[in-house]
Amino acid sequence: MTPEQELVTLRQQIKQAEKKYDNKPFMMEGDIVAFNPKVDKSTTAGKNFFVRELILCVTSFVNGEEYKNNVSFQLTGNACDLVESLNLSPGDTINVYFSLRGTLKDSEKKIVVNGESYYGNPDSKTCFTNLNIYKIDPLAVANPTRTAKPEPKPETKVEEIPQPEGDDLPF
Repeated sequence: MTPEQELVTLRQQIKQAEKKYDNKPFMMEGDIVAFNPKVDKSTTAGKNFFVRELILCVTSFVNGEEYKNNVSFQLTGNACDLVESLNLSPGDTINVYFSLRGTLKDSEKKIVVNGESYYGNPDSKTCFTNLNIYKIDPLAVANPTRTAKPEPKPETKVEEIPQPEGDDLPF
C-alpha cells in the first residue's frame, strides 16, 4: 500500500470515528511539544491495542493575560500512526479533535503510579480521564524544509549503461 493510499484509508477511518461520537466534538489548537513512541498494550486474549501520547502547548487568555499549558492527549489504535502519516514534528501547530474517555475505579484498590503503590479510601472513587484524539489538522509547519520533496533521481535507461568491451561470461 502506498503512503497516499494509507493516508486515504486513515482519513476514512477518522470519518467513521467522527460519526461514532454523537456528542459535540472537542477541538483544541496548540504547538506540538513531544509525542511519545507507540506502546503495545495488547491483552493476553490476543487483541492488539496500541497507545501513544501527544503533548501540546496550548495558549489561553484570561483577563488579557496569556497562559501557556502543556496538555497530554492520547492516540489509540490506528490513530497512533497519524503523526507519521501527516509528517508532524515538534513545533508544528495543529488542531486536534478529541473525545473524553473516563474510567471509574474503586479507590480502595491498589493503584500504581510511576512505580509507587497507593491505597485509597474505600468510600471514595477515582476517575481516570483521557483525551482521545481521533482527528488532527496541521495548521503550520515549524520546519518547512522537512516537508520539501527530494529532487527526483534521473532515470537510467538500459541503453545508457556502458557495456564492457570483452564478454567474459561463461554462458
